Amino acid sequence: MNLSKIEKSKQKERFITTLFLILIFFMAIRLPVDTDFWWHLRSGQLTVQNRAPILQDVTSFTAFSQPWVNHSWLSQVIFFEIYKIAGETGVMLFVAIIATISIAFIYLRLKGNIFLKSLVILLGVLTTAVVWSPRPQLLSLLFFALLLFFVEGENFKINTSTLILLPIFFIVWGNLHAGFSIGFIYLLCKLAGMIFDLIISNSWTDKIKWKAVYQWLGLLLISAMAVIINPNGINIWLVQFNTISIPSLQNLIPEWASPNFHELYQQPFLWLWVLLIAFIMANGRQYKFQTIFPLIVLGALGFISRRNYVYFSVFTIPILNSELNIFWKKRVHHINWLENILTKMSSMNKEPNLAFSKIINSTIIFLLCFVTVGKIIYLGNPMIYKAYLNQLYPFELLTELRKQDPSAQRCLNSYAWGGFLSWNVPEMLIFIDGRTDLYGEKIINDWLSMVNAGDEWRKEFNNYRINCIILEKNRPIVDHLISDSWKILYEDNQAIYLMK
Repeated sequence: MNLSKIEKSKQKERFITTLFLILIFFMAIRLPVDTDFWWHLRSGQLTVQNRAPILQDVTSFTAFSQPWVNHSWLSQVIFFEIYKIAGETGVMLFVAIIATISIAFIYLRLKGNIFLKSLVILLGVLTTAVVWSPRPQLLSLLFFALLLFFVEGENFKINTSTLILLPIFFIVWGNLHAGFSIGFIYLLCKLAGMIFDLIISNSWTDKIKWKAVYQWLGLLLISAMAVIINPNGINIWLVQFNTISIPSLQNLIPEWASPNFHELYQQPFLWLWVLLIAFIMANGRQYKFQTIFPLIVLGALGFISRRNYVYFSVFTIPILNSELNIFWKKRVHHINWLENILTKMSSMNKEPNLAFSKIINSTIIFLLCFVTVGKIIYLGNPMIYKAYLNQLYPFELLTELRKQDPSAQRCLNSYAWGGFLSWNVPEMLIFIDGRTDLYGEKIINDWLSMVNAGDEWRKEFNNYRINCIILEKNRPIVDHLISDSWKILYEDNQAIYLMK
């Protein structure tokens, strides 16, 4: 291959890589309308005002003053500060930047044909896009991608720098989001795989290899203890179990439920599994257990809860890319008719005009950047943002709510609107929001019973001293309260505000 063709190849790879990253950024530009965003924003505001993380509830009347393991306090401060400085547009851009960087670290682990890499990373985009929202979970995606980028790298080894940097890495992650536990699950699986590989191999008595295992174990223990350098202390580890021990969690919050493959946007996780199994079987490759164990455990976690399949994707995409490239070289590339087509296509461009190619590529990149800027300007328009909010939240209801005495109201509110109300009417204590680990099974079940007009809803209303409701109009309890002469203070197509 002459120099012009080498330069042409490099130019093509640079162009496709740049194009793909801009497209990812374009896709990730979304308005911050996630239901959990609001209570994270409110918690960040309270943390900044008090100059200390909020470790007990101060925004609800159902769990007021109860201890709260606020595992995302640092993320909440970051989101609040960005929102305070740059508003919803700043948050929108921050989410897009973090999502793009996360995918970039996955992409950097891929090798081989640029077009195969692009196809595989597209699958990675589809499986991780579910967490591209203004929530701390997004930062766990970034940190998991970073962890795998370094640990799975060819030059990674345990030395003095590793013993210092990895614990610091987990200290930061542990203060940003409880998803750091996924990082430890991956490392434990890798360690277990290393031990199993040694036991079943002829080198299981090799002291040097066992020394590496002990180093890994020591590094994990140091990192696990380092995570406790956190305002929550040892509770930062306990919150993982407190959350998954709530049986109603999967019924109330879709992202905690198992994937529903009848929904198209959840199918990429299934496609990833099917393609991976198909190409591994076709190529007949054998993997070490330090790869097999993380693959199986992360995959199982994805089937248990759809919020986990993003981590499976981050781990698996490079494996699928490797299998695709091997399949292409061994099974496809040497097919006669295909090889003839590729040869003819190659002969059509023997003397590439690099200058002309650069002009074409630059024009395409410029146009895509222009469209991306247009999307930012459009979504950054306050009128557009308000229109989106009106579709998802009872935005106009806030005016009527402020006319009353919010501090005296004990409203049974929509689960999805709890954080929104807390942020916009901070003087009013709410019944519930997205902090399921705070409220626990009893409060969540009582809420479900009341909004669905269960057998003991009147008793529960009295126990909580409910004097108003802010709910979706289709809730069964609404008709019962109207029949009991509760006053309608506000009503629109989606929401109703009743007072006793």
